[in-house]
Amino acid sequence: MRSAILVLAYAAPDILALHARYLSGFDFLVHVDVKANLDSFAPAIGLPNVTLLPERLGVFWRGWSSVQAQMMLLRAAVARQYDRVVMISDDSFTLRAPVPLQDALALPGERMEVRPAPDFRDRYDRFFFQDSPATCRRGYNGTDRAFRLEDLDALQAMAALMRQGKLPLETLYFGQAWWSLTRASALLVLDAFDNRPHLRESFRFSDCPDEHFVQNALSVGGSLPQPNRGPLMWADWKRDPKPYTLQTMADILPALDGRHLFARKIRAPALAKALMAHLG
Repeated sequence: MRSAILVLAYAAPDILALHARYLSGFDFLVHVDVKANLDSFAPAIGLPNVTLLPERLGVFWRGWSSVQAQMMLLRAAVARQYDRVVMISDDSFTLRAPVPLQDALALPGERMEVRPAPDFRDRYDRFFFQDSPATCRRGYNGTDRAFRLEDLDALQAMAALMRQGKLPLETLYFGQAWWSLTRASALLVLDAFDNRPHLRESFRFSDCPDEHFVQNALSVGGSLPQPNRGPLMWADWKRDPKPYTLQTMADILPALDGRHLFARKIRAPALAKALMAHLG
């Protein structure tokens, strides 16, 4: 079985390089945010198992651009005929040694969080546009928040959708933005993105669509995963700032419970190296 690890990269080039070296038997397809310094990713991009997507987007917090970058990675993986795809961030690291990780990914079905989200209905039912410096709620201040012409075009598209109304969803599903899909499910998600414009536009102008679009695309396609082996990714949501940036092996030990395959918010190369030594 051929697996590809798809990476949304922005701020952890050293961790990505260590990860790709450790998992040298896996192919890494990487999207580097256009706002990031590409030169800092040279050690990772130079590895034989790492491919950088030529097109780079600016990814905004809680914005549709996250989903767009995910779909670019998914499309590249499908074109390369991978049997399974795994979506992670560049500050993520495996919790399994290479062979046990491959064995876990070879098991049938998807590995993702999927649950009804009645408490998050406002994220979908109301209208949001996060994909600009002017409207993103994190990372921009003062004159950096100036509008661009493309932002006004997007706002016009949102106004048109408000007049039309969003696609009715009896149940809104939620889950982590990090998941593992079979090729068949990846094709269903891409089909929804390409050929269901009302669904696509409805999530384009929602809040935090990367935690909803894939799950709901599979639901609309009639292939919602059933309860499975648990989420792909572990993060520490108990300590502030959430999710907590892991510093030591003591921080990461709770993740080594056998349920998760990856942990994120690892920024220190020393911790990644200690984890590799622990895994063997």
